[in-house]
Amino acid sequence: GEIRSAEIAFDERAFTQIAAVKIEASQIRAAELRAWHVGREDSGAGCDFGGSTLTKASLRDAGLESADFTGADLTGADLSGARLHRACFEGANLGGAAARGADARETVFARADARGASFADANFTHADFSYARLEGADFRNADLRHADLHAASPWPERTDPERLKGEQWKKEA
Repeated sequence: GEIRSAEIAFDERAFTQIAAVKIEASQIRAAELRAWHVGREDSGAGCDFGGSTLTKASLRDAGLESADFTGADLTGADLSGARLHRACFEGANLGGAAARGADARETVFARADARGASFADANFTHADFSYARLEGADFRNADLRHADLHAASPWPERTDPERLKGEQWKKEA
């Protein structure tokens, strides 16, 4: 299915009516899904959320493998525990978002704005943060082995030096 230029607003009463959502391989482009709640059984794997507004969306523990969030606004969204393996957040706004404990292996965050985001305990092995804005982002106990932070600004705060392994860690002067 395909949803384009839609505005879908959920209030707290609607949360109890939405269960086991399966939107895999759908296109949901330029949609506004404010305060959207996705639960543990829900799946958005392979979906195209490019350019969508997902501010303050609750995507905790959601299966979003290979989903495309290119240029999406995820300001204040909660992606904690989400399965984001090979997802794309290129140019996305993740300001103040939380992705604590997320599995974001091989995920692209190139040119993303992740200022003030919380990435504690997340797995970013082989992730691409090149040219991303990371001011105030919390990477405490995150696994950043072989991640690419080329020209990210500034260098991520609160990182564990033991987790900064791999030849792709180059700080641009």
